[in-house]
Amino acid sequence: QSTAISPQTAGELSDMMTHVTQDPEGTAAGLTITGGVPFAGKTGTAEIDVQNGINQPWFIAFAPTQNPQIAVAATIERCQGCFGAEVAGPVVTQTIDAALAEGG
Repeated sequence: QSTAISPQTAGELSDMMTHVTQDPEGTAAGLTITGGVPFAGKTGTAEIDVQNGINQPWFIAFAPTQNPQIAVAATIERCQGCFGAEVAGPVVTQTIDAALAEGG
C-alpha cells in the first residue's frame, strides 16, 4: 500500500497544524471545540480584489489531533476584509462539534 506522504512528514504537518490552533500565538488560537478536544488546523486568505479588500478566506481542520475522526474545510466567498480564522474557522469548529457529538 502506498501513501501520499511518509508517516514522518504526516507527523510534522500535524504538529505544525496543531500549533495554529493550540499555541496562544497561532493564527487560529481563539477557536475551540466543545469539551476542549484538541484539534489541528490551517487558515488561509486568498486576495480576490485587493483594491476593494475582497478576500476568500478559508479554514481546514481535523480532530482529535492524535486520532482524527473528522476533517472539515470551509471557505467564504467574496468577503470584504475577512480572514480565515475569523469567518471560516467558526463554520469548521461548529461542524466538528456537531459531528463529534453525533459520534464522529
